[in-house]
Amino acid sequence: MKKNSLFEPQRQSIFAIILILIKMINFLVRQVWPLALILVVNRGDNLQLYLWLIVAAVGVISLTGSIISYYKFTYYIKDDHLHIEKGLLRRTTLDLPFERIQTVDFEQNVIHQAFNVVRVNVDSAGSKGSEISFDALEMDQAQAMRDFILAQKASLKSNDEIEAEQFAEPEELIVHLTPGDLVKIGISQNHLRTAGIIFGAMWALMDNIGQAMDLNIYDLVTDKAEAFVTGSILLALIAIPLFLFISFIYTLIRTVLRDYDLNFTKTATGFKLVSGLLTRKEKSAQKNKIQIIAWSTNPIRSLFKMYHLRLYQAASIDVIGGKAISVPGCYKPQVDKTLDSVFPGVAEVVFEQHGIHPLARFRFILFAGLFPCLIFSGVALLTDNYSLFWAWLYFPISIVMGQLYFKKRKLQLHQDYLISSSGIFGTKHRMLEIYKMQSVKLSQSFYQWRKDLATVTMYTASGDVSIPFIPIDKAQEVRDYLLWRIESDHRGWM
Repeated sequence: MKKNSLFEPQRQSIFAIILILIKMINFLVRQVWPLALILVVNRGDNLQLYLWLIVAAVGVISLTGSIISYYKFTYYIKDDHLHIEKGLLRRTTLDLPFERIQTVDFEQNVIHQAFNVVRVNVDSAGSKGSEISFDALEMDQAQAMRDFILAQKASLKSNDEIEAEQFAEPEELIVHLTPGDLVKIGISQNHLRTAGIIFGAMWALMDNIGQAMDLNIYDLVTDKAEAFVTGSILLALIAIPLFLFISFIYTLIRTVLRDYDLNFTKTATGFKLVSGLLTRKEKSAQKNKIQIIAWSTNPIRSLFKMYHLRLYQAASIDVIGGKAISVPGCYKPQVDKTLDSVFPGVAEVVFEQHGIHPLARFRFILFAGLFPCLIFSGVALLTDNYSLFWAWLYFPISIVMGQLYFKKRKLQLHQDYLISSSGIFGTKHRMLEIYKMQSVKLSQSFYQWRKDLATVTMYTASGDVSIPFIPIDKAQEVRDYLLWRIESDHRGWM
């Protein structure tokens, strides 16, 4: 591709029509499938005719809309801006300055890979989600545009930043997930959460069917479940593990599809993550934009000595969700290498430890253990269902959980860095540089006010970090120190 073509209005790859068509068909099908279901249930004389009319309408509308969208979408570069003109029914013009662009990420599903095209997502500071998305660009076209934008952004950097990049180390692969690693990650996922997602999706589907057929799905499912459990306790005991096994298989498949051939690479300016089986996604993070690094583990993951690593950068409003770089399986040396790359010399740093007040343990046991047991006991007395008293077996467990929460919830402070740690059965650490904080807030609930306790919350451009149940005098000391460090450090990171 010629560099000059970047400055001339042009369209996406012709294969973008296929991608837009699929997207529009998917949208229309989700809108009209309840109508098709009603027609199937009622089975009128002209059922086949109506269904063919629906299919034809969806096809014609989708094809027409995708062609119009393709021809109305043009882009070019002008005066250090990415200029976009698009719109199906209403014309929209976007001008995105290079200085606002944070990341240019690539994504390839099976169709993209078949035609050697790529989806491009351009994210900017302050936007919600991707500010601009290209459905399909030729690979060399996309790379040329990204290289040019990043080169122009580099020209806006200070001399110190340019000099630092000139002496930066070459690209280095930090994490590569093998098939064995994928199995470990799949095993260590939260399968109860997956089961809940599957159950919720099934319930939503049945509810839509019930509305279309004028049935009370809740009563129907309740009656069938009671008859099933009453008729065969053995079958019920088999069904529950079977459902959890299905959840495990679903989680494992989702892990392979999402994290297959994952490569987490250190680059000259930050990090790059490429992963996916059917859809290859590429995300990047600039080192100076990284606000928080989090690494966590759970009991099963601990058996494999693995951690879940996340890098949060100041890229957009919803960066905490979709825009964070997530490495679901890595080992301690790889976590340390990432930390040392973002926070040089942090391995030799000595942190000052600050724990939370013991009342936090009491409150945890009270609300997570004693109160639920008392509620179950009250229900047992009112309904004469004395089997509910078995809930008191959970109370000793809540005491252990409260002790673990109290032990792991702490703040580690250094003149340049801060780490917030938490967890019960697992452990999670969140680390950030103090000079990148935007504000610090001290707050008190009514209970904390009575006990001279407070919660300290530190805000950054990619989320907040808090530590509760700190003695008020220590909380004020931490707040004042952090504010002083923020005001006295004039380093820029934007």
